[in-house]
Amino acid sequence: MIYKLITALAALAFALSSQAQITLAHEFSASDILGNLEFRMMYLDDDEPVYVTNVVSGNILTVRMFDMNFEHIEDLNFELLVPVSNSMLVIQYLTRTLFDCDPDNIEVLVSYPFDPMGGGTLGVQVLREDGTELLHVPDAVAISVSSFHNHVRFTPVMCTPTGTKLFLHMSTSALGADGVKVYDLCGDLPVASCYGEEGGITTYTPVVMGGSNAVVMPNPTTGFVWIDFDEPIPGNGLQLQVFGSAGQLVRSESVPAGETRVQVDLSGQPSGTYIYRLTGDTGLWKTGKVVKR
Repeated sequence: MIYKLITALAALAFALSSQAQITLAHEFSASDILGNLEFRMMYLDDDEPVYVTNVVSGNILTVRMFDMNFEHIEDLNFELLVPVSNSMLVIQYLTRTLFDCDPDNIEVLVSYPFDPMGGGTLGVQVLREDGTELLHVPDAVAISVSSFHNHVRFTPVMCTPTGTKLFLHMSTSALGADGVKVYDLCGDLPVASCYGEEGGITTYTPVVMGGSNAVVMPNPTTGFVWIDFDEPIPGNGLQLQVFGSAGQLVRSESVPAGETRVQVDLSGQPSGTYIYRLTGDTGLWKTGKVVKR
């Protein structure tokens, strides 16, 4: 009887230990992350996710980046409008092409947040790592609001049928009391941010231009999947891109105009969730998810 009890307890302990899914992946020291509690993932581009932390010293913003293996990539320094404290500065976008379409430089959008107690400097800046100030809007706030219960997020940069827009709320007294300014941006938002976690370039439900109805079959798939549309592909055709769950680009190819279906080959990819994106002359045409078993 005692032997059976010991055997049963051992089996239970083994079963519980085999179900443990939480393991330590890496540890950072306070100096590694610049002593800042804000540590998150952003997308510099469609296939370039990075971990980011930052610190402000006087009017110099230092952004430290790590790759997905937690290896330090580099530190970037940006000169701010005025000296501020860490608590009075919000980094909302870190990107290669969203603001100037030049992949050779990294840009950051910083917002000096609204201070309900008064004082401080209110405004929005877009700064490039080579020292260029791409945008400075005094008395502006780049508002970002999250609603976790229904997963709705409002962000300053949005995809629209007429291109990517930056929305800034103007405020000389109360927040948003002086209206909204809208700016055209030359770049696009990383596709991983459409469905990914907050902390990328943005999180939003994209406005899709065309391809109003699409059937993806089979989904889940074990290899190939077909995307069928209710209207032919327009213009000069589309560019198909497929991204893995970590935001990495796993497939890219051109799709000619006039086609009503697209084949996606995931046969060489591991199991997981993939995001496809089709873009054309007018921007984003269709995007969605495919599950590979």
